[in-house]
Amino acid sequence: MTASHPSPPTLLQRLRATFERTRESGANLPPEPVLASDLGVSRPQLREALARLEGEGLIARRSGAGTVVNTEALDIRTWLSQQEPFIETLRRAGLADASIELLSIRFRAMTGDEAAYFGRPSGCGMLDVRKRWRAGGRVHMLADYQVPVPGARGLSDISAPDDPIFDVAARVHGAPPAWEIAHTRAETADARLAGDLETDPGSPLLILDLLGVSTKGLRLYRTREHHIGNAVDYGFVRTFR
Repeated sequence: MTASHPSPPTLLQRLRATFERTRESGANLPPEPVLASDLGVSRPQLREALARLEGEGLIARRSGAGTVVNTEALDIRTWLSQQEPFIETLRRAGLADASIELLSIRFRAMTGDEAAYFGRPSGCGMLDVRKRWRAGGRVHMLADYQVPVPGARGLSDISAPDDPIFDVAARVHGAPPAWEIAHTRAETADARLAGDLETDPGSPLLILDLLGVSTKGLRLYRTREHHIGNAVDYGFVRTFR
């Protein structure tokens, strides 16, 4: 069992905290030059972050009207569109004892179907990893990772138990993923999943199937996450155009 240290807040997280403070105080957001100075970033960095938050529906920017915050959206604690290590998601939910357990890890040859899916030559290696996240005395998520690995690599220089999958993929391929494509569905736990999740067979699960993609269109990894319980409340905003 491992427990990683929290990462420092990202610019997006710091902006959300700023929006929270303005909502509580009733003050207006400062102009962009002041906001950039307060956050210690350049104006281009700030504009890029604001554009991303606008795309998510958290803010609206109108010429002559400044930036308007969607205060209802501030109550969404975990955005389905945002990528972060799940252990940090649990900690933000107030579960300070969150930890990661490595259940299995192996290196093997890809199957033909896997080679076709990832666009790799036959004989390419595959890293299989199964982990689970525990907090508050119970399991909250189980994940199965697959990362194509070119050439012969030792497991020790590819993955550690608390490494996020996108860090492992970046280490293997020399560049981080640019996007993660997500598909969601609901299903119930079979006997094997129920055992690893320490729950009853038939328990409801939220499934996230994730695909990491590079800017060159290369498929870097795929993950299936099995979420159980209600420790994490995911949300997103639909924007009317």
